[in-house]
Amino acid sequence: MLTRWIRNVLKPGKRYTQDIEKSKQQASSEPINPSLAHTLSLLKLKLGQSSDFIIRDFPGSPTHAGQFAVCYIEGLIDQNLLQIINSQNQIYQAILSGSAVIVIDGNVCALAISIAGGARRAVEEPSSQTVIRGPKEGFTEDISLVAQREGTPFPALLEAFMMELMFEVIREAGVRMPRVIGPAVSIVGALVIGQAAVQAGLVSGAVVIVVAFTAISNFVITYFSMGSAVRLLRFALMLLAGALGLFSILMGIIPLLVHLVALKSFGINYFMP
Repeated sequence: MLTRWIRNVLKPGKRYTQDIEKSKQQASSEPINPSLAHTLSLLKLKLGQSSDFIIRDFPGSPTHAGQFAVCYIEGLIDQNLLQIINSQNQIYQAILSGSAVIVIDGNVCALAISIAGGARRAVEEPSSQTVIRGPKEGFTEDISLVAQREGTPFPALLEAFMMELMFEVIREAGVRMPRVIGPAVSIVGALVIGQAAVQAGLVSGAVVIVVAFTAISNFVITYFSMGSAVRLLRFALMLLAGALGLFSILMGIIPLLVHLVALKSFGINYFMP
């Protein structure tokens, strides 16, 4: 059916086989006529008497007394997305591109039904523009972090793992020392070893800061047994982060939360408020 319509359009001797550019120039300045019958007659004149060109008339609603019609070419019509058009030339282009056009009696605007809107979009639209204009060569926040890691021979995962082991050794050593000098030795040892590791180029300063903040955050947990469990889980989550990043961390936290929700204490759920 579509092939027959295209063959009819290309057949010589018809009015719609006139020069396309001349037709566009004449129709571009011609507005949509408020008369539905006049608009439909122009469409038939331009598109030809083809059985594939469908015009569906609909009566007006109780709130709107005017009639309207849906015009489309069978075989080219696509799914529904309304686009307002306000000239005869746009109606021709919409129908020939596979859209259905709704022409309303007494209205100077028509509605084109199509989802092919990519050809009418541009990079200058607000949805695709940036707020801050200008050269973006200096707008990289991680330049300093990358510069710190240039001299380190190990990947970030291995650096963090070594620093975590070092802090764990210092923590265990501080526990087994006398209470008078244990905390002081732990703090001084962590500072000296961390500074020496950064100066030697074994680890970066950012890794030392993150590991130190993580070690200090463990003391926020009031229960010692829970703190020990969190310390062990930290190594597992670290390995997952080194595999697939944040996605692996989430995949490791979800089973942990499921396990905590399933726990019960004296018949009451662990997460019960």
